[in-house]
Amino acid sequence: MLSIALGVAGPNDSERTNIVFYGVAGPQEIPYSATIVRTVIAYLLLGFFGGSILGLSIIYGFGLYMLKLSLFTAIVSSLIIVAKRLNQKGKDKSGYSWAKFGQDIGFVFKMIMTALTLLQGVDGLFIISAIFLYEKTHLFPEKSVIGKMARKYPVGSVILQLVLYATLISAFNFVTGVLTKVLATMLLSGQNTAMLPVLYNIVSLLGFWLPLLGMVIMVAKMHGASFEKLWFLNGRKKGEAYISWKRDKFKILIFMLTALSAFAAPLIFSASSIVATISLQTLYLLLSTVMMYAVQPLVEELFFRSGLIHYFKSEGVVDSDTTKTNIWSKLSVSALGGILFAVVHQMVRGFTTLLPYLRLFACGFSLTLITLTTGNIAAATLYHSLHNFCCTMFRSTFCSAGQLSIGPVDVNPVVAETARTVLTIKDHERAVNSEVGTLAAAAAA
Repeated sequence: MLSIALGVAGPNDSERTNIVFYGVAGPQEIPYSATIVRTVIAYLLLGFFGGSILGLSIIYGFGLYMLKLSLFTAIVSSLIIVAKRLNQKGKDKSGYSWAKFGQDIGFVFKMIMTALTLLQGVDGLFIISAIFLYEKTHLFPEKSVIGKMARKYPVGSVILQLVLYATLISAFNFVTGVLTKVLATMLLSGQNTAMLPVLYNIVSLLGFWLPLLGMVIMVAKMHGASFEKLWFLNGRKKGEAYISWKRDKFKILIFMLTALSAFAAPLIFSASSIVATISLQTLYLLLSTVMMYAVQPLVEELFFRSGLIHYFKSEGVVDSDTTKTNIWSKLSVSALGGILFAVVHQMVRGFTTLLPYLRLFACGFSLTLITLTTGNIAAATLYHSLHNFCCTMFRSTFCSAGQLSIGPVDVNPVVAETARTVLTIKDHERAVNSEVGTLAAAAAA
């Protein structure tokens, strides 16, 4: 995810002891024992974070929802394994073994823990990215920063790498927190209410999304990848454009027909409920939204499409050339991509109906499928941008349907960060009860 954009892992790379980078065997290899230790630590970390979320959810009464999510993820992950094994049937002469069965169980476990951990939102995304990068260290090119460190200090780097990832995440959270606070103080103080959405877009863009884009590119570079490799999953052909209408037009059009939930809004809702007035503030909102959604969807696609698909390459689920992946693997991987996409977006809005979840799942499914089909994130990024833009401009549509608000705070009753949600609700209830109690006491006096 956080740029597992190695682009070097083929279907069987995760099973090799002697790793090959870009088709050239490195003179110095990471000891197999160090790779095993990293794998075990990665599984333990995934179990810790996913289990913690599940435990909190059970304590606060949302355990049944989490168990349903785990079961659904397990079913889809199992379908991915079946598609993978069917694709390898006849090619793999060694047959099915207990070792491969263990790998399959491990994959299902990882995907369940990933879904649960992602319920922490962006923090969960960082955690999963770091763990997946850590697990696949043996696939990093020898000349990359992490590749050099793992080969020069095979034992020490086991701990140093974890410390480095934790430091990067902490530093990013600190910097963006300060930036957002400073920008909010500068821009939001003393402004009229009509301009708040515009200023919020500017604060989000400068204080979070642009720094996050920079971090993704930096981390990719540390692991031997580049922005070009993040964009073109199968490698960039000579002279190939990042976005080409001529190349992608039919796929983009067909893709848009599969997930036009936001674009259907003007046909379902009256114009007066979508845009009350056309004013200068509306124009500012339009411009700020365009800027915002030129960056935010790109960052999300780098995580959910590029990173996730590269990780599936390293697991042997997706072919090294994504366009040649069999249709069953494409569909099952897209389904899992839809689940993870919907799960992490639960932190953005709280929903009380099933419709928003289905919309997000359909969106994530379609975005993943089109990326596998085209071999780059151009079409997915374009649609994602248009989708977000329409959801922002048409706020009265079902993009915000099912939103639950407790007082002035938007909360989600089924997210894994349940402690914060429940405490928010209880604080609000406590404040209301306190006010009622004070009024009652005053009346009695």
